[in-house]
Amino acid sequence: MFVGYRASHVLQIELPADKQLLNWVLRQVAQSESGAEIRLTFSVKDKTGLRRRVLAEAVRAARENAEVLASAAGVTLGKLQQIEYGWAEVRFYDRDSSLLAAEVPAERTMHADIEPGDVAAEDSVTLVYELAD
Repeated sequence: MFVGYRASHVLQIELPADKQLLNWVLRQVAQSESGAEIRLTFSVKDKTGLRRRVLAEAVRAARENAEVLASAAGVTLGKLQQIEYGWAEVRFYDRDSSLLAAEVPAERTMHADIEPGDVAAEDSVTLVYELAD
């Protein structure tokens, strides 16, 4: 027996990390009669900037480690001969939570007390140096 149709629509809104604005948007959705499901996901806006900082830190740490190893071996680092690195796509999400607007209390107020967590990203770098006595 044919009962009817069911439709869905996905709308993605990107907002800055502003609790007041997030509260306002959530309140508007909650006050509607849409019964919308709300999913909150946090991400890094400037992925390129983060990638550059991670690469610079990886090179700094690799050189520092090479200097410690060379010193322990009684030699010094010579010229840098080669740099190899590999960047794997890293997803920068804090938490993904969802709620239904229908689950909001009768007074239909929402006060988000949501804080994105710290971002963790890593990369690996291999530096190849000449060694000098």
